[in-house]
Amino acid sequence: MFSTLEWHLFAFETLEYTMPNTEPSMNDMLLNALSIARQFCANPFDRDLSYPFEAALKDLTPSANLWSQSIVNVHDVENSGAVVEFFQYISSVIQLPNIPASLLAKIFHFIFEIAWYNPILRVYLEKKWRINYALSTCLVYNKSFSLNEQNLSLCLNLLHLFTYDIPVLWSNLMSSVMDYIVLRILDSDAENGSVMPSCLGILLNLCLNTPQALCYLNSQGKLNSLRRKFVSLLAADSMPTVICTLALVCYCFQDIRNKKLFVGKNLLEMFKCIVNVIVKSDSLLARFHAVDLLISLVKSSSNLLANGVFTNQSLSPICELLVTRSGQPETLSKILELFLHCCKADDVREFFCDALVNAGPADSKRLTTPIIAVVEMAMLAPDLSPCCPDLPCKSIRVLHYAISHLLENKLRISDYLSCEVVVQLVEDCLKTTLDTSHPLIFEKSERVYEGMRLAIMLSYDSTVRTDVLEIVHPALCSHIFQFQLSSNCCTLTSTSNASWSFIGVKIVFEVLTFLDNQSAFSKPHSLLYDDLLKDQRLLPFFVCGLISNDECLIANVLSLITSAHGAIPSHIQHIAKLMSLWIQELKSEKLQESNEVKINYDKFSPVADLSAASERNNINIKNFVDEQQIKELDVLLEKLKCSQTLDGRFSEIMNVYEMKISAIESENRQLQTELYSRIFNQQKNDCSFARFISFGEEAKKEAEMLRQVLRKAEQKNDDLSEELKQKLSEISEQQCRIEQLKKRLDEKLNLVESLRNTENALRKQAECLEASLEVAQKEAESEKIMHGQIREHYSKMKVNFEAVSARLIEAKEDIKRMRSNIEKLKVDNAKQEEVNDQLMSKIANLEEELRKHSEIQEMIHKLTGRQ
Repeated sequence: MFSTLEWHLFAFETLEYTMPNTEPSMNDMLLNALSIARQFCANPFDRDLSYPFEAALKDLTPSANLWSQSIVNVHDVENSGAVVEFFQYISSVIQLPNIPASLLAKIFHFIFEIAWYNPILRVYLEKKWRINYALSTCLVYNKSFSLNEQNLSLCLNLLHLFTYDIPVLWSNLMSSVMDYIVLRILDSDAENGSVMPSCLGILLNLCLNTPQALCYLNSQGKLNSLRRKFVSLLAADSMPTVICTLALVCYCFQDIRNKKLFVGKNLLEMFKCIVNVIVKSDSLLARFHAVDLLISLVKSSSNLLANGVFTNQSLSPICELLVTRSGQPETLSKILELFLHCCKADDVREFFCDALVNAGPADSKRLTTPIIAVVEMAMLAPDLSPCCPDLPCKSIRVLHYAISHLLENKLRISDYLSCEVVVQLVEDCLKTTLDTSHPLIFEKSERVYEGMRLAIMLSYDSTVRTDVLEIVHPALCSHIFQFQLSSNCCTLTSTSNASWSFIGVKIVFEVLTFLDNQSAFSKPHSLLYDDLLKDQRLLPFFVCGLISNDECLIANVLSLITSAHGAIPSHIQHIAKLMSLWIQELKSEKLQESNEVKINYDKFSPVADLSAASERNNINIKNFVDEQQIKELDVLLEKLKCSQTLDGRFSEIMNVYEMKISAIESENRQLQTELYSRIFNQQKNDCSFARFISFGEEAKKEAEMLRQVLRKAEQKNDDLSEELKQKLSEISEQQCRIEQLKKRLDEKLNLVESLRNTENALRKQAECLEASLEVAQKEAESEKIMHGQIREHYSKMKVNFEAVSARLIEAKEDIKRMRSNIEKLKVDNAKQEEVNDQLMSKIANLEEELRKHSEIQEMIHKLTGRQ
C-alpha cells in the first residue's frame, strides 16, 4: 500500500504532466495532432491525411495517458482550449462514414488510454461530446467497412465503459444498437468470443440506467430467447461473462432470482462466485458489476444471514484489495463504496467492520493491514487524489464505521490503529483550506465535515479525548463556524443553493454538536458553544436542517434546540415562519417536477414487462416502511404530549412540524388526482402481466434444464481440473523449451548484431581505401615532377658533400688532439683529489681534538663551580 508520502509524490509527479502546463514536446504533439485533425475533418475522404493523423495519435497517446492520470476535476480539462477542440474533432471523426480501419483503431486506443481509469474524463466526454452517441453511430453505420474484429472489440469495450453508471438518452439509434447487441448475444458462435462480455455488459448497463431498454426488449419479444441463452451462459468459463449474465438474470428475471438463485445452496454459491470475481478478475468493469450485484444482495441480507454467508474468512479477501490494489484509485473507490453500503445496513455492518479491523497484512513482505491502508488513503487531500477526488472522504467514512465498531465492542483503538496518526488525520481535515471559487470546494467541505464527525467519534474514547480537545481547540471551531456563516449561500428565500451549501450546513451543526458534547470536559468549549448559539445568522441553518431529508442532521438540530439554554427557543416563531416560506417554495418546485415527469410519462407509454412487477413490489415495500415510520412517529408524539416534564419548547417544535405536515398533505391531495389517472394504466399492465403466469410450465422445464446444465458444469469442472493439471505440466515443459529457445535466439541475435557491426566496419574501411588510392595517384604524379628537380638538387648536394667531408676529416683530427689533452687533465684532477682527501682527514682530526678540548673545558667549569 502506498504510504501518505508516496501518494503525495505520485500526485506531484503526475501533475507535472497536466495538459495545460505540460512540457513543450507535449504541447507540440497536441498542436500537431489538432492541426492534422482539422485538415482531416475538412477533407475526410483524402486518404493521404489519415496516415499523418495515425502517426500523431500514436505519438500523443502515451503522454495523454499520463495526463489523464492527473485529472482531478473537469476544470483541468476545460482550462485548455486545445484539448477541448481536439476532443470535439475526435467525436466527429468517429461518426464519419467509411473512415480507414487503422485510423479508427488508433482513435479507439487513444480514448481507451485516457478514459479507462478516470471516471471524471468518462463523464466529461459523455456529457460534453456525447461519446456514446458517436460510438453507437460508428457501430451501426460502419459495421461493414471500418469495424473489423479488432475494431469491433474495441468499440464494444468503449461502449461498455461509457454506458456504465451513466444514463443514456433513448433513441432510434439506441434501439438499433440493442438489436445488434441481442443478435450477437444470441449467436452461439460468439459464446466464447471476446465480444460476448462487452455485449452482456452493454445490455446490463442499458437495462439498469435506461428504463426504455427493457420495455423495448419486451415489446420485441426477445426476453424469452434471452432467458434461455442466459441459462446456458451461466456455465461459461469467462468471469466477466458469468457475472454480467448473473446480474442480468437478477435484474431482469426476478422469478428465476427469487425461486432459484436466492434459495438454499445456490445463494451461497452465487455469493462465492461474486466474491471470486471481485478478488481475482482482471477486468475492471467485471469487478464493478460484481460489486454492484453484491450491494443488491446486501439489501436482502436476511437470506444471506440465514445461510451464514458473511464471515471473516469470506470477507477478508475483499478487505485485502484495499492493499493489493493500491495503484488503482477507481477500484479502491468502488471497494470503499461497497463497504459504505454494507455498513449502512444494520444487519451486516458488524460483519464487515469486524472483517476490516481484524484482517491481517495482505502481503507477507509488508505489514500494511487493510485498516491501515484506509487511514493512509484518508490522509490524502482531494486535490492530490487524481481520478477520484472523493476517495479520501470515502476512506474517512469507512474509518468512522470501523472506530465506531471498536468503541461499541469496548475495544481499544490503539490496538488496531495509531492514535497519533488518527488525531493527525482529524487535524489535517479540519485545517483544510476552503475557497468558494475552488472547483473542489464540495470535496474539501465534505472533508471538513467528515473530520468533524471523526473528532466527535474519537472524543467518546477517554484515552484520546485530551488529544482531540488540544487539536480541535475553540479557536479552530470558531474559525470553521464563522466561515460557514459568512460564506455559505444558504439563503432565507431560495432553495437552489450551491452544491457545497448543504455540506456547509452539516458542518455547522457538527461543530455545535462537538462543542455541546465537550462542554462538560472543557470550559472554553462550553463558553464558545453558548456564544455561537446567540448568533442570529444561525437561524437559516436551523430551517435548512429541519426540512432536509438527512435524519442525522434533523436529529442534531432537534437535540440542539431542546438542549439550548434559551438562545434558540426564543426564535422558534421566526424559524417557523422561515420554514413555512421554504416549504411553499419546495412545494412549487415539486409540482413543477411532477408535471415534467407526467409529460415524460405521456411521451413513453408503458409497456407490460417483468420490470413492472418489480417496480410495484418496490413501491409496496417503501409504502410499508413509510407506514411503519408514521406509526412510530405518532406513538412518539403521543408520548411527548402526555409527558408532564414537557416545557413550551416542545409544543413550539410540534407546531412547526404540524405546519410542515399540513403543507405536505395539501401536496398529497394534488398528487392523488394524478394517481387516479394512472390507476387505469396500471390495470392494463396487470392484465398484460397475467399473461406471463402461463409461462410456469416453461419455467419448470427451464429449471430442469438448469439443473442438467449445473450437473454437466460440475462434471465439466472435474474434467477441466484434470486437464488443467496436464496443461500445467505441459506449460512447465513448454516454458523450459521457451527459455532454451530464448537463449538460443539471444545468441543468434548477438551473432547477427556482431556480423552487422563487422560488415559496417568493412564498408567504412573500403571507403577509406578508395579515398586513399585517389590521393596516392595524385601524389605519384606530383612525385614524378619533383623527381627531376631532386636529381638536379642531388648533384649540387654531392659537391657540397665532398667539401663538407673534407672539413669533417680535419675536425676529427682536432677531436683526437683535444681528447689527449682531456686525458692529461683527468690525471691532474685525480692527483688534486688525493691532496683534497688528505686535507679533509686532517680537518676531521682537528675537529675531533677541538670537541675533546671543549668537553674537558666544560668539566673544568663544572668542577670549579661545585667548589
